[in-house]
Amino acid sequence: MPHKKIGLPAASALAAVIALAWPLHAQAAVPPGAAAEIISLQGAGDQRAASTTAWQPARPAQALATGDFVRTREAAKMALLFADDTQLRLHQNTVLQVKGVATPAQPVTTLLLSAGRAWTQTRRADGSRLNLETPAATAAIRGTDWHMSVEDDGRSVLTVLSGTVEFSNAQGLVSVGANEAALAEVGKAPVKLVLSQPRDRIQWVNALGADPVPHLAAEPLPPALAPVGSALAARDVAGARAALAQARSSVSPAWVAALESAIALQAADLRLAREQLTAQMNTSAPAGATTPLPPLAVWLMQSDLQLMDGEGAAAVSTLRGALDRWPAHPAVLAQLARVQMLTDRVDEATATLAQAQGAAHVDLALVRAELARRQGVPPARWRPTPRPHSWPPTMRAAGRAWAARTPSAKTPARRVTACSARWLCPRKPPAPTVNWARSKPL
Repeated sequence: MPHKKIGLPAASALAAVIALAWPLHAQAAVPPGAAAEIISLQGAGDQRAASTTAWQPARPAQALATGDFVRTREAAKMALLFADDTQLRLHQNTVLQVKGVATPAQPVTTLLLSAGRAWTQTRRADGSRLNLETPAATAAIRGTDWHMSVEDDGRSVLTVLSGTVEFSNAQGLVSVGANEAALAEVGKAPVKLVLSQPRDRIQWVNALGADPVPHLAAEPLPPALAPVGSALAARDVAGARAALAQARSSVSPAWVAALESAIALQAADLRLAREQLTAQMNTSAPAGATTPLPPLAVWLMQSDLQLMDGEGAAAVSTLRGALDRWPAHPAVLAQLARVQMLTDRVDEATATLAQAQGAAHVDLALVRAELARRQGVPPARWRPTPRPHSWPPTMRAAGRAWAARTPSAKTPARRVTACSARWLCPRKPPAPTVNWARSKPL
């Protein structure tokens, strides 16, 4: 798919992820002879053949054969593309087997979800079907938007966001429609449930991993911490730790604590990051006080972790608290709108973005474009954001951060299409540069 150059090191990365919200099969293909391919892997995962019990480390772009198993470790996510264009995402601590893939002679793809959580949103060809087996029941799917979770005891919960899925076992069958769910236990007939906010159950699917790099660009780093930021942008955790140790004595304790949390997030030590961020948030001063506040990145990282944990309301509360201290800050508004969209509160996201009307900021641009997708605006009507020389310094820093976290233009599009739902938006004139440095309390 051709993309217009926009003169930014991150341009190829931003152009590549435009395709995410449209079907993967438009630009992706599984290697010949393979049943599936691992398109994206965040964190640690493993793969093994059906003929062995020994697990091997999984990697992006790895081909899978019929019968193969994959699994994700703690705090990991995996995206798979199958030969019949089925697209599947796996949450942490999930085990899946590729039992069979549809062919012209046998139009059924069969997968076994032994434990964990899986989600897909796809439109299958006429006559093609996906059977997702669990220890308790089988879901027969013909093109829909659904989520399945399997507990350790085999209890399976199917959530359908659009379309209809038949959920059955030897004891019975239920037809599950949009905004409905069904529970199946081993040896018992499935029963239907009704959900008021079904998308809250699958926030983990769209939520990006808690990456600190874009959040650190929300306000200028103290000069002494610039080497730490550079190391984090390069995904050099050891280098970031060493740089922070050298700078520790020359910056405020609040900034040291914030960078320690950022390093913990990038090292995938989510438990430590949660403890550190919670401690920093609990010491926050009231709005208008002269006591130094935790840096803005702390609030943004905290909201990411809350969203990953399925605590959408808590993430919204955290970000509204940040707006009390940094009114109308574009990074906060963008993150708040993103959280609202991921928790299926599109009207609230629209109102949040309206508060930043006319502001040129990379995060706002990406979230506006994601909102356009949710509202059905096709990507052909979009334009790139202004060239980087017209962007405020913070916006240029965010662009460099995105360049560091995304594959280059030489990487095949099919290898990056499942990375994250961030898009470009219609062209708007750049707003005046705003200094968001916290030189004094807001």
